[in-house]
Amino acid sequence: MWFNDLGSELSRSFRALKVWFTLKEHGIIKLGEKIAVNCEQAQYLISLLEKHGDPIDAFNNKLVADMQLSGIRVLSTSFIQKKLYIRVAIFQ
Repeated sequence: MWFNDLGSELSRSFRALKVWFTLKEHGIIKLGEKIAVNCEQAQYLISLLEKHGDPIDAFNNKLVADMQLSGIRVLSTSFIQKKLYIRVAIFQ
């Protein structure tokens, strides 16, 4: 056996441990409720954006700037096929 085969960079990380602790602490029902609320928030954001139609790029830029300045949320934008999209992470 070579000693370089025993280095920490060759050991596997236990990524599932974080998930297990989260499930153990909060339970499946509470996690499911939080996921449902997050989905509702995402749908609400989509409904607000759909009301404005085209040109949505200008609206998206203004919305992101307003939200960032207010300190309520941190959003960012990304161009995909020459169209501006809002990038948002919804969680509680």
